[in-house]
Amino acid sequence: FLLILCVTLMTKFELTQKLDHILYDFFVQNNPLAIPEDIAIIAIDENSLSTLGQWPWRRSTHAELLKQLAPHQTKAIVFDIIFAEPDRLNPEADNALAEAMAAANNVFIPIHIRPLSNRDSLAEIAPLKKLSDEAVAVGHVHVELDNDGIARGLYLREGMGKAYWPAVAQATP
Repeated sequence: FLLILCVTLMTKFELTQKLDHILYDFFVQNNPLAIPEDIAIIAIDENSLSTLGQWPWRRSTHAELLKQLAPHQTKAIVFDIIFAEPDRLNPEADNALAEAMAAANNVFIPIHIRPLSNRDSLAEIAPLKKLSDEAVAVGHVHVELDNDGIARGLYLREGMGKAYWPAVAQATP
């Protein structure tokens, strides 16, 4: 009886899930994976913003980045930027980015899955067709948060109706 009561209380107050999160977080923090030396992250940080100006940057800036990376024979370039809308102020910049992506032939871009508003169900926020046509692959960047607001995993495939899109990390060699 005591054991049943204990299990019931632990389940009701989600203590088993909290304990699981604590143990998982402890293990991950104390056993970090080695970062491969052949990976470089080009981040949008405060230094970049002060040098290149406020966000969002022009698509031509991203196209120039691709051109600068070309001589380094990168295996893959992954953008974690949603290029969902055309550049209304500088439409030729979309073409420049598409051309740079085609020339690089190693660019992966994301699709994002999220609700359009607080009342809507989920929707796929796809990149511009001219960009997705030039990308090697498109993958989702949707991350599911646990009830405490921390992401501890992700779905390898996701999509609306059918889990079509691989995670962008999985789509990248």
